[in-house]
Amino acid sequence: MRTDRLSAALIAASTMLWCAPAGAQTRFAWPDTTVDVSRYTNVEDCSAAVARVREGITRRTRRTVWQDTLPWSTHEPVDSLPPLLVMTAQRCTAHFRAATVPIADYAMMLPLFLTAGRDVDAEVLVSRRLAALDTSRTEEAAAVRAAVTDTLFRMYLNAKPARIAAAESLAARLRRATARPLRADPAIHLLDMYMQLAYEARIMRDTALVRAHADEAVALLDSIPATARSMIEEKVGFARLNALAYDALAARTGWQVALDSLRESTAAFIALHQSLWMKASGDSPDALDFPIGKRAPALVGDFRFGPDSASAEIPVQGKVNLIVFLDGMCMDVMPESRLRTPVTCAPTVATLRRLAARFPALAITTVEHTYGYYMYLPPPSPAEEAQLVRKTLLAHGMPGGLVVSATPFWRLPAPDWRRINGETIPNDAQYSFGKSWGITAGAAFVIDRDGIIVYPTGSLARESEREIGDIIEALLERQHASH
Repeated sequence: MRTDRLSAALIAASTMLWCAPAGAQTRFAWPDTTVDVSRYTNVEDCSAAVARVREGITRRTRRTVWQDTLPWSTHEPVDSLPPLLVMTAQRCTAHFRAATVPIADYAMMLPLFLTAGRDVDAEVLVSRRLAALDTSRTEEAAAVRAAVTDTLFRMYLNAKPARIAAAESLAARLRRATARPLRADPAIHLLDMYMQLAYEARIMRDTALVRAHADEAVALLDSIPATARSMIEEKVGFARLNALAYDALAARTGWQVALDSLRESTAAFIALHQSLWMKASGDSPDALDFPIGKRAPALVGDFRFGPDSASAEIPVQGKVNLIVFLDGMCMDVMPESRLRTPVTCAPTVATLRRLAARFPALAITTVEHTYGYYMYLPPPSPAEEAQLVRKTLLAHGMPGGLVVSATPFWRLPAPDWRRINGETIPNDAQYSFGKSWGITAGAAFVIDRDGIIVYPTGSLARESEREIGDIIEALLERQHASH
C-alpha cells in the first residue's frame, strides 16, 4: 500500500510540473542562418561569396539550358551578368573604397568592382596600382610594368561585360610608357594585347576594329629591332611569335579579301596565305612548312566506322572534307581545358552537327587514337576502346565517319606492368607541320576536293564555326559551278 501511495504521489507531482502555466515555458528558436555579405570585412570573403553565387547560377543554368550545344553568340563578350551576382558583389563591396583598399589586394578587388558595376572605382584602383610601379628605364622595371599592365588588361577583357575600351586604354598606356627601341618583354605583352583585342572584335564581327588592332600589331612588329626579335623568339618560341605575326597580317588583310581569293581559286587563296606566312616568319618558299597548300596525308586507321569507312583513302577524293582531331576530348568524364571557350565533346559535336546539316555534301571525319583506358572501365583492348569511342560519339549524334588508330605501346617489366605509349601517333604526326602547326584537341582541317589543305584551325571552338562555314561554302560553290 505504501508503494502504491508513493507512486501516486510521484505521478501527481509530475502532472503538476507538466501542467505549469504557459508563461513559464521557453520556446526553442531557430537561429537566423541568412548570410549577410555586407558584413564581410575582408576581400577574401567577398571573393568567395561572389564565386559561390556564380557557381550556383552556373549549376542551375547547366540543368536548364545546354549552352554547349547552342551556336556561338556574337554578343558573348559584352553579355551582362545575372542580377543576383551583380547585387551580391555590390552588397559585399559597399564598404570598400577604391582610394583606400590595400594595393596588395588589387588582383581580387578589381574583378569584384567590375562585377559590381563600379567601373569608376575600378579605374581608381588601376591608376593606383600603375602609379606604384617603378618608372625607371631599367629592363627589369620595364618587364614588371608590362606584366602588371597585361594582368590588368586581361581582367578588363575577362569581365562581363568585357570592358573593351578600358583594355584598349591600358594597351595604349603601355605603348606610350615603353622605351624605344622596344625590349623583348614589353613587345611580347603588347603584341598579345593587340591580338586579343582583334580577337574580341572578330567575335563581334566588327571588321573595322579588327583592322585597327591588326594595324597596331603589324606596326609594333615592324618596329622591333632584330636583337629584340631574337630575344622574343627565345622567350616565347619561334612558332608562337610567327603565329602571332601571321595572325596580325591575316587580320589586317581582312577575312573578306581571303574569301574572295578562295572563290577565285584554291591556288589564289594559297598564294595569299603563303605570302603572309613568309612575311611573318622570314622563311623562303623552299623552307616553308605551313599547312595551307599542303596535300592532306591519308589517314591511318586500324578501326574505321561510318559512311566513308570503306573508302580506299580518307580524305575522300572528289569531296570537300572536314577532318577533326578529338585527342581524347570525348573519352573522359570531365575534360579540362585552359581555353577561354573549352574545346570539349558536346560543343564540338554540336558544331559538326550544324555543319553537316548545312552542307550535306561535306565529308566529315573525326580522328582518334587509343590510350589504353576509357573513363572508369577496366583497361580495354584497342578494338574495344575504338568501339567505346564510337558508341560515345553516336550517343552525342556525331555525324560522318570515325578513324581510330591503335597507339603503339610497351610495358615495364613485372611486377610493374605500367603501359608506356610510343612517342609517335601516326595521324597526329602526319598532320603536324614543322614549327608552325601541331595537333591539339579540336584541331580541324578543311580540305578541297583535290586533297589540298585549304584551312587549318587549332580548335573547332564555337566561335570558329562561322569562318569554317565560310570556307566550306566557298569550296562547295566552286564545285557546283564547275559541274
